[in-house]
Order: sequence, then structure tokens, then C-alpha cells
Amino acid sequence: MLYLAAVIWTAINRVRPVLDPIDQDELDEQEEVNWEILNEASSPRFQDRLDPFFDQTDQEDLLAFIEDSLVLDDSEEDEWKLTKEGREPIFIGLKTMVDCLTA
Repeated sequence: MLYLAAVIWTAINRVRPVLDPIDQDELDEQEEVNWEILNEASSPRFQDRLDPFFDQTDQEDLLAFIEDSLVLDDSEEDEWKLTKEGREPIFIGLKTMVDCLTA
């Protein structure tokens, strides 16, 4: 997650070098919105549950980067020790970061 966050921050910083500090309340609010969107998705497939996020963003490339990083085949899951349950909080944390840094 740290590596993905560093890549996201670097990409955003290249386009918007001066970033305003992110307020804790803003961060909490955006995270709650993202959890609500994810929880409303009814599909059992992780990728399908992310579709609503792509419908509501102008940061498709960053979201696709996050998604591709979290969707692993069986051999990669064993290697990376990333559980299906662990993907959701990582996605929400990184999506919230993107939202707050690009607001």
C-alpha cells in the first residue's frame, strides 16, 4: 500500500506541485463516501464492485492503476499475501487519497 501511495502521490505532484494540506475532517468524509459506494455494490466480484467509482471520477488512470495492483491471480495472491478481504480497505484508502489530493 505504501508503494502504491507513493506512486499516486508522485503522479499527482507532477501535475499539481503545490498541494494544500488535507484536513482530517475532509479525509474522514471522503473515506465514508467511498465506503458507502463500495457497500452499495452488490456484485461478488471485486472488479465489478469498483465500476461505480469509475463512473464518478476524472482520475480513471489512477483508479485503473490501483485496481490492477490489487487484482492478482492465484499464484500472486500466495506470493503477495493479499487476501480478498484486504483488497477493499486498501482500495478505499488509496481512492480516498486520490480524491483528497485532486479535490
